[in-house]
Order: sequence, then C-alpha cells, then structure tokens
Amino acid sequence: MPICFITEKKSPTLPIALVTPANYQAWLTKQANEVKDWLLATQFKPEAGAVRLLPGTNGKIAKIVCCILHANDFWSVGNLPLTLPEGLYEFEVDETDYSSLAISWGLGAYQFTRYKKPIRKAAELYIPKKLLPAIENVVESIYLVRDLVNTPTDDMGPTQLANAANELAQAYGASFLQIIDDDLLKQNYACIYTVGRASDDAPRLLDLRWGDASHPKITLVGKGVCFDTGGLDIKGSSHMLLMKKDMAG
Repeated sequence: MPICFITEKKSPTLPIALVTPANYQAWLTKQANEVKDWLLATQFKPEAGAVRLLPGTNGKIAKIVCCILHANDFWSVGNLPLTLPEGLYEFEVDETDYSSLAISWGLGAYQFTRYKKPIRKAAELYIPKKLLPAIENVVESIYLVRDLVNTPTDDMGPTQLANAANELAQAYGASFLQIIDDDLLKQNYACIYTVGRASDDAPRLLDLRWGDASHPKITLVGKGVCFDTGGLDIKGSSHMLLMKKDMAG
C-alpha cells in the first residue's frame, strides 16, 4: 500500500471540504462566522486548485477548503499530498466520488527516490478498506511505470526492462518470454532489431501473458524505449528532452 494511504484512523482526520466556483457562495452561507471572516481576511478566491487552511479555536488546523473546477474535477486535488502539512486527512464526499479523489491524491504523492531522498513526507489520506484494492491497483501500476520511465538508461536498458517485466509476471502468475537480438529477424520483427541493433544491450521483444486462455483475448502492444540505446539523434534538442518518456509507450 502506498505510504500516503491509511485505512485505520489511529488519530483524528482533518476534513477536506471541496467547493466549486459555482457552489462556493451557497457553501459559504452555511459556515460559521469565524470561517467566513477567515476566508475573507485571507482573500480566498474560489478558483480551481485554490486551498485554504481553516484554524480552530485552539489555533490548530481544523479543516481544509479546496476548490475544484466542477464535481468531476478530481485532478485538482493532486497537489495536496505535498502541499498540505503532514497529517491525516479525509475528503468530505460520498464513497462514489472518493476513489477518484484518492487516486489523484496517490499520484500526487509520487516521488522518485532511487537516487535521492524524498523532498518531504507526503500527507496521508484515510481510505475505507473496501475501497483500497481498486485504488491501490491503479496507483501502484502508475508508480511502476513512472519508476521505469524516470530511471536513466545507465540502469534501465533492455535487459533491466525485461527483468522488470519478468518480476511483474512472477508476482501475478503470468507467463513471460523474450525474443532477443538475431531471433527478432527470424521471427519477422525486423523493425525492433533495426532500431536497437547498435546498442551493446541487445534489442528484444517482451511477451507477457496473463489470464484464462478460454476467455476473450485482449492484446496490448506498446514500445518500451530505453533512451538512448544506440539510435541516431535526428530530433531537435527541445524534442529530445521528452524522448525518455517513450519508455511509457
């Protein structure tokens, strides 16, 4: 489970109220005068991504107000894990909307820490246990892809990418095979061979298969470019900056 999620309330949670530009005034009229005065004094504007910490009578944070563009604009909460103070938070929404918000929270908490320490500890979000499996599946899958993309080719060549795919197959009971180097030509994968043949780490096709063979088949085909493994530089420098993301193809 990502460290930004908690499924047990070992301490009180700080509520996060979500407002939109359209419903902000209606929401504000229902708040205590102290809340109205604070938002007015701090010049809070109901614009997408705007956040305000509301103090309690004891001087501590009592609540968070976060403005999103509309009811389905869950991406606007993605910056909260690394901008809110460390602590345990909970969205004030129905469970039907909670999963999408939690996924955005989890993705916003991502930090690539293979070579350096994290910027800071992410704030934690409470998630009901029954919602965790689906949320965790999406977040951890994207974490894996981001880690592969962010790892430089010194440590993520074709061999290492194949090892990562094999580890994934073993973890989930899938089969895994790879077609390497000259065998690509023998099996009519000339393009893969031609693009990667100049590298000292042989090009390969990775084949991962999972599921019941009797079920309908879905095939996903994508490129996993280990930048740069021998290809010619035919792009301008501004485009080359984004090339490493081809790993995520």
